[in-house]
Amino acid sequence: MEIDPNKMRRLYLNAAADLVPNTPLKDMQVDIYPGSPSAGVLPHGATIPIAQTTSPTDSDDLLDSLDSDTRSWFTSLIANLDQGTTGRGKDIKALLTALGPTSAQLRQVGDLLAARRHVIAQLVHNFGVLTKATSAKDAQLQTVVQAGNTTIQALAGQDVALRSAIERLPGTLATTRTTLADLTTFSTVLGPTATALLPTARKLPSTLSGARTLFEGAALIPLAQIPPFVNAVLPLASQLPGVTGNLNTEVPQLISSFKVLSYTSNELAYNGGGGNPGFLYWLSWFAHNINSMLSVADAHGVAWRGLIIVSCGSLKGSVVGPLLETLLGTTFGC
Repeated sequence: MEIDPNKMRRLYLNAAADLVPNTPLKDMQVDIYPGSPSAGVLPHGATIPIAQTTSPTDSDDLLDSLDSDTRSWFTSLIANLDQGTTGRGKDIKALLTALGPTSAQLRQVGDLLAARRHVIAQLVHNFGVLTKATSAKDAQLQTVVQAGNTTIQALAGQDVALRSAIERLPGTLATTRTTLADLTTFSTVLGPTATALLPTARKLPSTLSGARTLFEGAALIPLAQIPPFVNAVLPLASQLPGVTGNLNTEVPQLISSFKVLSYTSNELAYNGGGGNPGFLYWLSWFAHNINSMLSVADAHGVAWRGLIIVSCGSLKGSVVGPLLETLLGTTFGC
């Protein structure tokens, strides 16, 4: 009997009744594992030694080897499994069919991981080196965690001002956007206006030179120089109504925008004194903490380090939870 050494074949043999006396005709199932290709082909008429064969264990032998409690539990498990799968053959078939692509993808992932085992080993080694270096800096990590806690507490203490600033920020941005849109029209008008003022600007040196006596208060402008002065000023005066109208439209919005910016700057720079020196102090301290967090580096570059431990109860019971919900849209599963 020739067996393909690269595949496992399941053979179904019909044993005749005359082969085993007093035995009715029945089906016997034999699983044959060909082994490695180096084993060769089984010769015709050869037999497989009994030492290389195994017989399946009967369910009765399996149940007899268990104690009474385990036997009862196992019997109940088999009964429940039979009850749960009765009439669900199509569903189980659909499930196995649906798992086919997933199994293929898992096999591809396994093959890719096997092909990159050296890279994974190097990654594990680098992680071990990083962990060892981090464990040697436990005091600095403790300082970073404490400083971060202090920073968060300071931010939590300014939640009212911070919330107010954040609430006013959309209005400030909207006003700034409107102002910039209006400035586009202003700049469009300003270009031709400035171009029209060029002749006047060229005449200003001579005009100012002639008006020097008047500005110094030493004497009146000579009457002969008044007509040239008026002629030089008239082109500029004709442009003033348009410029004044545009300025009257844009200046109030600019004033409103700068008022909002001034209020935001005052909020950030406010120093309440005592144990709360204000936002600027904590921002500089936070920059110092960032420098400490980035002080660890290896051949791959700078590495962040830090540890934040917080429970869902404390997160929901403080202002940090609503603040994270407002800024990030999530409370990290809490």
